[in-house]
Amino acid sequence: MRLALILALLPGLAWAEDVLLPAPVTDVVLYPGSLTLTRGETTDLPAGEHRLMIPVGRAASEPRIVLDGATLLATSFAEEALIDGTVLYDPNQRAAQDSVDAAQAAVDAAEDRADRAHAAAEAAAAQLSFWRSVSGGALTGLEPDALAATAAAIAEGVAAAQTAQVDARAALRAAEDDLEAASTALEQANRDLAATGAEPGPIDLLILDIAATGGAVTLTLEQDAPGGWTPLYDAILDEGAASLTLIRRVEMRQGSGLPLSDAEIRLSTADPNAQSEPSPVFPNQAIIREDAPRPLARAAEDFAVQLEAAPEPAPVVIAAAVLPDMPVLTYALPGPVDLPADGAPVTVTLGTLDLPVRVFNRAAPRRDDFAYLMAEAADGPPETLLPGPVTRYRGTTRVGEARLPLVPAGETLEMAFGPRRDLPVEFVLLENETGEDGFFTTSGTRVQDMAFRVRNMSDAPETVETLFALPYSEQEDLELTVRTTPVPNLRDVEDARGVAQWNVEIAPGAEVEVDIRVEAEWPEGQVLVWRP
Repeated sequence: MRLALILALLPGLAWAEDVLLPAPVTDVVLYPGSLTLTRGETTDLPAGEHRLMIPVGRAASEPRIVLDGATLLATSFAEEALIDGTVLYDPNQRAAQDSVDAAQAAVDAAEDRADRAHAAAEAAAAQLSFWRSVSGGALTGLEPDALAATAAAIAEGVAAAQTAQVDARAALRAAEDDLEAASTALEQANRDLAATGAEPGPIDLLILDIAATGGAVTLTLEQDAPGGWTPLYDAILDEGAASLTLIRRVEMRQGSGLPLSDAEIRLSTADPNAQSEPSPVFPNQAIIREDAPRPLARAAEDFAVQLEAAPEPAPVVIAAAVLPDMPVLTYALPGPVDLPADGAPVTVTLGTLDLPVRVFNRAAPRRDDFAYLMAEAADGPPETLLPGPVTRYRGTTRVGEARLPLVPAGETLEMAFGPRRDLPVEFVLLENETGEDGFFTTSGTRVQDMAFRVRNMSDAPETVETLFALPYSEQEDLELTVRTTPVPNLRDVEDARGVAQWNVEIAPGAEVEVDIRVEAEWPEGQVLVWRP
């Protein structure tokens, strides 16, 4: 699209060499928290100096300018320079404006019909009032035949006026209904027009003073603007088929103020606004002080003073969708997408992944009341899954919302699908020889018995992978002896010190109990800090 407008369109600003270029958006790269758009246009100009005037939109930064066929002399901005912004409308905006004009015409016609119906109702009411104002006393001097004719005329007049009033009221109601519908259509048409980024004026302009060599001049602008994208997922577990279906979607938004209906849109995991250089490293001084007991509040106060005295590090900005050392990923959309200029989000589907999974139950009896249904794709997804909200379904039943972490291609993906209420779990504290069950224990020994139980209320046998954190010590003076019946199937699960796992097999209607005894011994005068 090319448009050259001369003096009459820019009163007080233009001269004969002024050229107004819409410079439509041709390419968009959406980042997690912003966007970069590329605009361009080619026009033929004679040799000499000219001014190119380009609508600015709502850019977040000054554009990067590339000219081919001309030399850039100066750059400036003019606020509200162009009053008639309709001259810059693209076909979509023009069609939206035509819809607004048609809707406005329908509103005007409905208002006229309502006004006419209201006038007809008032006229009928006036006629009815006139006929009813004729009293019997005014007819006493009439001959019988004349009296009868007059009475009949009054009756006919009253009936006609009442009928006209009823018809006028019905027409008024219909006209008011039409007016309401037309007003709603006009409101929607105005919203649709606003979503295209149409600005009837005034419009801010970027002004480029250039020296053309003569012939084709190509302008390319690259600028940042508000916007972003967020991955969205639906996770559907098919227990019978041991399959997990991931429907991948992406929600996009843009606030450039420019129409993006014909632009090529790409999604990038890069973040130009994130930290791009290493953090500064400050000296790390070690000091010693007298070892004197101090109240906890005083110790916290001293710690705060030390923090205030330390050099303040530079702020760290963390990218929202990319972890350190992860490559930048770029996604191309499956087809053209029209992103509204008013910032309204648009969601598109990128595709579906079907993953074979291991379906199992997991319980944490120290904290939860039930086991949870789990799915594990050991081979992971065939491509990297970015972090984002995920809605989880067990078959057709929605079980909850969560957030999917970053899952690189080929890495294990694990996801929960709600509680198994037919697999209740229970944790109980049993004997405690010290008589103390708080966080701090002051005697030199402690023996604590505890247990957890898993019950199967379903009609089929179940296996529950049950996790429990057993206490451990890294101090020579604190001796811990932990005995469990039965012994766990795994220890230090996923390298978490002390975390044990029992693969509990339970028959229908049965209950399994795991008993745990912890014996602790430490020197007198010390305090055991532990809660079972």
